[in-house]
Amino acid sequence: MKRFAIVFVGALLLWACGHASAGLVTDNLQLWLKADAIAGLNNNDPVSTWVDSSVNGRNATQSGAARPTYITGALNSKPVVRFDGFVDYMAVADNNVWAFSDFDMFVVVKMTATSSEWWKRSWLAQDDGSGPMPKWIWSYDPTAGSQIWHYYNGVTLWGAAWTPSTSQYYVLELRKSGSNYSFYEDGNANGTASSATPIPNASSPLTVGKAEQGTFQGDIAEVVIYNAALSNADRNQTGWYLGDKYGLTVSYIPEPSTMVLLSLGGLALLRRRKNARGATD
Repeated sequence: MKRFAIVFVGALLLWACGHASAGLVTDNLQLWLKADAIAGLNNNDPVSTWVDSSVNGRNATQSGAARPTYITGALNSKPVVRFDGFVDYMAVADNNVWAFSDFDMFVVVKMTATSSEWWKRSWLAQDDGSGPMPKWIWSYDPTAGSQIWHYYNGVTLWGAAWTPSTSQYYVLELRKSGSNYSFYEDGNANGTASSATPIPNASSPLTVGKAEQGTFQGDIAEVVIYNAALSNADRNQTGWYLGDKYGLTVSYIPEPSTMVLLSLGGLALLRRRKNARGATD
């Protein structure tokens, strides 16, 4: 019986560790752009197609001088897509799914821009134009010193104060559940905001690295978009996957970690009982 218990707890530990190292959550996944899925390019080559690794096939594309650059081995020996802050960006075809009810977005990003204009710091957007036009923009506002969500006709929501380093990569997350928005930086809560104004159904492409007339300067390694507000367990699984993949320190903890601790505790208890019995024999 004792041997069976040890084997069982050991198997449970192996299962938990394996589950914790699984990839990101795929339920409700609408877009998954990862630089290491781009094939056939060498260092400093322009990126014409950034393949969507979800089942939806919503590739991001670009042509001519506006193509960003493929950089090998930039982050934990993995490639990134580099945007120059002048003309570079990529576009994903318009789709009604981008008029979200709820959502969860993740981006692995390094911001090297020094511009004071927030629309030149945008990672993701769907924008029909400046002024009172249908749009949504996820960006960083250097004047306010926080992440922002700007949408519809002048609705702007700010996260908590945060100053990113221009030499550091981050896992950033924005989650919408009902009228509540939550910002995260490396899994750490980075402010909340609320707005009941619905997200409009813009008719333009979803853009990576562009909003209004401004373009982003920096690196993007991965983009993940869900059309649902993930549960805490799913958020932690996806955020942990991104942090682990790119060697970044994050506070996301996948749910199986609890099982790992319980399994280790069980093994320690069995070992202690065995030693105690040996001492009394």
